[in-house]
Amino acid sequence: MSRWRKRLRQTGRAGLMRGAKAAALNLRSRLKPAGVTRRIPPLSGLAPIAIVAPEVEVSAAEFGVVTGVTTPVVHKSHWRWLIVGYFFTGGVAAGSLAIASIARLAGGDDRVVRAGRYAALVALIPSPPLLILDLGRPERFWRMIVHWNRRSPMSHGSWALLLFSAVCGGSALHEAACDGFFGPVLADGRGGKFSDKTLAVLSLPPALFLGGYTGILLGATAVPLWARLSRFLGPLFLSSAFATGGAATMLAARLLGDGHPPTLGRAERVIGLAEIGVLTAACAADPAARQLLVARPAYRLGLTASVLGTILGPRLSNRAAIAGPLMTLAGGLLLRAVVVFAGNASADEPAATFAMTTR
Repeated sequence: MSRWRKRLRQTGRAGLMRGAKAAALNLRSRLKPAGVTRRIPPLSGLAPIAIVAPEVEVSAAEFGVVTGVTTPVVHKSHWRWLIVGYFFTGGVAAGSLAIASIARLAGGDDRVVRAGRYAALVALIPSPPLLILDLGRPERFWRMIVHWNRRSPMSHGSWALLLFSAVCGGSALHEAACDGFFGPVLADGRGGKFSDKTLAVLSLPPALFLGGYTGILLGATAVPLWARLSRFLGPLFLSSAFATGGAATMLAARLLGDGHPPTLGRAERVIGLAEIGVLTAACAADPAARQLLVARPAYRLGLTASVLGTILGPRLSNRAAIAGPLMTLAGGLLLRAVVVFAGNASADEPAATFAMTTR
């Protein structure tokens, strides 16, 4: 048994596949004598999924009982609310700056550019401290910056956060200079300034990367739910970053006295529908992942509230200047919380891990 569990805990999903197949080959020696049967219900509502090996076929639920596996076979992450907050604030900052950069390059409303850059900086400020607090010691974050590892998603994310912080801070400082915060000498018009558009070009790639990176990071793990949704988590988190970034930009525009930019309101509704579409496609493509995502009442409630906030928030932004954007922001936070906590719960289910190895 120890050899089997050691093999299951090899790196990545390939190790899980090899370990499960090797354990399936030993099932004959553990099965009861002929004529003795035992009915075993599926675990946590998961439909029995066959693990196929030469001359052996057994459901995921039966596999765990026959071999005596009742404890988790993969380590769940330690991520809790600190990482949820990091994912959320990073997504809001990335979405806000991306919207501002696209608006500047497309010759859009100057109010959107101004509000988006300020909103991105405000959302970015708590993001690195949340990550450092989760790591436990500040030097761990510094080590990820200094020791570059091209195969480590965390290393890519640390550098992306560092680069994004630079362009985000530069964009906000440029906007503050245009607003005359540093005196009338540095104040100038925005319009079609070459430096302003250059700053938008430099800001857009790291904003897009950071917006979808957190979803890709989750999909690169061996946690059953995240691994099953690996194709969808990047687009889902990126679309959610745009939705929450649009809400933060709208909120900043109201607080800055710029009113309600109509183009931003229309873009918010389209982005919200895109986010719901990605989530629907992910649930339809993998019914087992959908069951894991709504396995507990709290997850179902959080996911429902997230969808309602994403749909209703942009539609209420005209009538409720503050409540509408806050609903969208709350929906983005709940979406990330449900994905993180449901993923951790799926790692505690041996049947979910064995089912993942058959994909």
